[in-house]
Amino acid sequence: MNKIDVIRLIFKQPTAHYRVGFTQQNLHRTLPLPPPSTIIGMIHNLMECENGEIIKGFDIAICGNYESVFYQYQLFRNICPKSEVKSAYKEVHPGSPMPNQVQLLNNVYLRIYLTFDDFEKDAPLFIEKIKNPSIPFFIGRREDLAILENIEIMPDTLKQSEFPQKLELNYWAAEQEVQKYKVNGPVYLLGTYYRIEDKIRNFERRRFYYIEPQPLNPVKIGNRYKDPEGWIDEDHIDGELKEIPVFFLGINQQLPTNRSIK
Repeated sequence: MNKIDVIRLIFKQPTAHYRVGFTQQNLHRTLPLPPPSTIIGMIHNLMECENGEIIKGFDIAICGNYESVFYQYQLFRNICPKSEVKSAYKEVHPGSPMPNQVQLLNNVYLRIYLTFDDFEKDAPLFIEKIKNPSIPFFIGRREDLAILENIEIMPDTLKQSEFPQKLELNYWAAEQEVQKYKVNGPVYLLGTYYRIEDKIRNFERRRFYYIEPQPLNPVKIGNRYKDPEGWIDEDHIDGELKEIPVFFLGINQQLPTNRSIK
């Protein structure tokens, strides 16, 4: 039976906002889960990378849920020249605060899985860093504090097995996973790594699917239909032992990187 070594992180956030790029100026929408770039950035912050450094040699899986969505007004400062932006009453001068609606997730539950190319070397170092962080945990904005509920090194724990009959969490999934398991969900163009070009973050973007709880139907293999198989984690959720599918995103398969964890 195939197995894989992982680190499992469980976070809770009272509120969270994972900004959708290119949304309207006065309405800041949120993604339903933190995008890969946010988790990659958190890992780089924990490893105290210098500006422009890129860590290679790991992959991630992201799943979870939230209780509800609500909206909050926040004041953002306008930095446009006054000739470009006008309010209903007067010209808005640079630096003037403007109210914006921000979409927030309430009571967020996140499960993040990390696997490393060199697990024996890199996993203990990551555990040491995350147990003694130099900065508070936040996922999303700086004000979106994240409470680390559980962290566990799990050698040979994820196993290849039949999936349960239904997904019970929300997932990001790579395109090949969606095609393989015949699950449905909207596609998002999400950032992963970035390079700084002319003082601007230029993100490498890929298509990822947002998969909500849904039945898992048998898939056709050759001339037969068979229950889908993949990586499974067994863990307690709300006091009940569950079989939890894990979809790794394959972030190592894209942007060349310039250093390993060390």
